Amino acid sequence: MQYTEDTPLIGSKNIASRLSHGQKALLASQTADLWRNTRDHQLSEYINDSREAWDFMNNNKPQGMRNLNEIATGAAAMAPGRKIRLGKIPEVVRALLSIQHRSTFNNDDRFFKGQPLDEFSKENMGVVERYYEQQFGEQNINIKWLLHRMNTIVDGTAASMCHWEKKTRETTTYKPIILSLPGLTSMRLGTWEKTGEVVEYQATTLRNLNFNDWVGDPASGNLDDSFFIRRYYKPTHWVEDTYNLEKGSVSTYGASNETDDTDTVKETLGIDNIRPSITYEETEGKRFAMLMVRYDDFVIDGKRYYNHCLLTLNDKDVLFFGPNDYNHGRKPVLVTPYLPMPNSLYGQSAVKHVIPAAEALDSFVDISIDVGKRGVLDVHLVNSRETYFQKSENLIVRPGMTIPVQDMNSVKAMDKPMPNVQFVQYMAEMLTTFIQNNTGATPVFSGENPQGSNVTAFQVSQHVQGGSIQFETLIEVFNAHGVEPFMQMVHSNAQQFFEGEEEVADNNKTITSDLLRGVNCKWHLVGVTATENRNRHISQIQQLLGEIGPMGREQGWLVYKEDGVTEFDPNAAFKILLEQSKFPDAEEVAQYVTNAELQATRGFGANPQDAGAIDPTTGLPMAGGQLPPVGGQPLPPEFDGGGPGIADIPAA
Repeated sequence: MQYTEDTPLIGSKNIASRLSHGQKALLASQTADLWRNTRDHQLSEYINDSREAWDFMNNNKPQGMRNLNEIATGAAAMAPGRKIRLGKIPEVVRALLSIQHRSTFNNDDRFFKGQPLDEFSKENMGVVERYYEQQFGEQNINIKWLLHRMNTIVDGTAASMCHWEKKTRETTTYKPIILSLPGLTSMRLGTWEKTGEVVEYQATTLRNLNFNDWVGDPASGNLDDSFFIRRYYKPTHWVEDTYNLEKGSVSTYGASNETDDTDTVKETLGIDNIRPSITYEETEGKRFAMLMVRYDDFVIDGKRYYNHCLLTLNDKDVLFFGPNDYNHGRKPVLVTPYLPMPNSLYGQSAVKHVIPAAEALDSFVDISIDVGKRGVLDVHLVNSRETYFQKSENLIVRPGMTIPVQDMNSVKAMDKPMPNVQFVQYMAEMLTTFIQNNTGATPVFSGENPQGSNVTAFQVSQHVQGGSIQFETLIEVFNAHGVEPFMQMVHSNAQQFFEGEEEVADNNKTITSDLLRGVNCKWHLVGVTATENRNRHISQIQQLLGEIGPMGREQGWLVYKEDGVTEFDPNAAFKILLEQSKFPDAEEVAQYVTNAELQATRGFGANPQDAGAIDPTTGLPMAGGQLPPVGGQPLPPEFDGGGPGIADIPAA
């Protein structure tokens, strides 16, 4: 059983060989029809919105009138249109991306936390968390989630594959040979060399998908109840090598459709017509073969196959058909909407309703530029009956020119009343505010605060809190549909497929398959707020430890002994607390509480050797002149005179 970079499982669970040629062709044809009908009819509006939004993101020029099919293939030439775009849509996307991404993923800490469900899991949760953190660092998982979130903002819905991948390579490893005998210093005798195949990488990956390369059921609000199809292109030789096909047997997608013989297909397979899934020709189809993966429930000759996977080639051949091999039972994919729509797998993007405003804003800017040009460059009226103008066609009159004319009024600058520029300015400001309010990308969040230092820290904090309320639902949807299921898949896949062992950095422990399978837990997201609160608490504790030592020694309620014992005097501390809090009659109250007989009745110990001893006559703890160490035992060296001590811990 193995995974490849872009394909589902290949191996013993492939039952495609049990299907007849007609059954395979029917499955391939049904998949092509499902892809084409869903995209061309049910998703046409989503696809058009996506293309328009990415055009604003990637092109700082107007799109004019373009062919959508050419836009999809990247072959469109820029049509003439307006002269400028202000880039308001990219500005909105960048602002939303930075705010929302940081709310889920932290810069200096892991974004997840495991909740152990038994004692063994509790003991080993730390090393498992460190192992996953190490994995995510190696594959830059934060950047992949950043791209996934960008797709949700621009497209409205993002999808990423979550396959388990294992890569091996031939390499030479070296380990020192150490001689270690009891009572003797270890000696290095040499180096041990081994050449062989080693595991370079094994983990769950996150592969972002283009909006044009996947499709689900728009009428289903749950991915578990929906089909999911992903298509991609690969070189023909790659397909032949990966699936052990005869050399030269695989053609490109375009060539496969050109050579289709409908009569032969109908005669041999009983299918009237196999129509291609792509209704227009794509550039990739001319050079590569097309693979299409479908996760769904299938019915073949009345028999139902639940949670199976189908891989087709060029809409005609079946390369793989078998059960979903993941123990977690989910489709190995994450589909995350930005603003969810009721009873739909797809969501609404952040920029859908502000693109018209951005278009209008760009138009008003163009108008103001044209007005400015007309105000600077004079327009002249000329008498075309003048001999000079009859001989000179398309003459442009410029300042300083000498023109022979019979009538001095033959050349005259035209009076141009300036239009209402203030109205243009008002509309531009109104549209800018509309874009900011409808997306949440206000100047405080986008980094272009117009008031600068005039805005106080409190005002900024209030603004951020208001924005957080607006973003709260969006972030919860992203976490619930994306990151939390991802963590569940990561752990389940590791339990199922991890082999061998791997050292965990900074932990002096080794991850094994048995350890991973034994850890039973639930995964939660930490979030930036929880992390900041925790770091603030740690800072406060560090500051307290840095101050408590010298302050206690100075005021007399913390005493360091020469024998390594640190003693705490609660009576002295209580007296100081009363005095500094201006408590009435603090001296008398302190004397009453610190009375030796009252100490005995309250359970305070006396000499260290008598700590905890009971007077047989009274049944009370024995009294004495000295208080015992904290807990009746000396503190560890790092907190007493034998180590750095509390007083030596620097303040945060």
